[in-house]
Amino acid sequence: MIFNFATVWDMSEGLISDVKDRLSKRIDAQATERLSLSFDTLKDIVVTLETDEEYPDQEDPLFFKELIEKMEDVFKYVFEAYMIEQSKPIGGNDSIDYLNKRFYEDIAARRKIMPPKYVPQAYPPITLLIRLLRNCQKHETKWPVDHMTGEKSFGNVYTLCSALILAVYAYKEILERWLETDASGC
Repeated sequence: MIFNFATVWDMSEGLISDVKDRLSKRIDAQATERLSLSFDTLKDIVVTLETDEEYPDQEDPLFFKELIEKMEDVFKYVFEAYMIEQSKPIGGNDSIDYLNKRFYEDIAARRKIMPPKYVPQAYPPITLLIRLLRNCQKHETKWPVDHMTGEKSFGNVYTLCSALILAVYAYKEILERWLETDASGC
């Protein structure tokens, strides 16, 4: 599974980096800093997962928790970058689900898309999945036994890599929607 995730990342990194660089030329320094932090955190997840030789062979709930928390940060930072650039207050709720919703609502408003129409979004539940996995791993006291590994955990390498693959697709989609909206002059 790590190989599959690494392959998806290798095929996506250049495209994501290009969109990030194009966005960085259009946005202010503070937003660029947050966007770069988001991208660097994503790259760090990839490197950590690819170079950890023990995790595929031995389940480590703490390693899983660390990476899923970093994935939550990836989305939080990218949404914060957008909100900073658009001079939108983040407010008291900085959950990635809430920020995801606000991002797409603002994109729709800028494009003058009114309900029941919406901005196409292929991967909206990914922020919910990441938050759910993180919360379960962090707050639950009775972890279930994983049927694949036999270890007590809410996730294993298969769960993690599957979520990360979807997250890479969603991340690319978010950056593209932002760039498309800015480029269209909305």
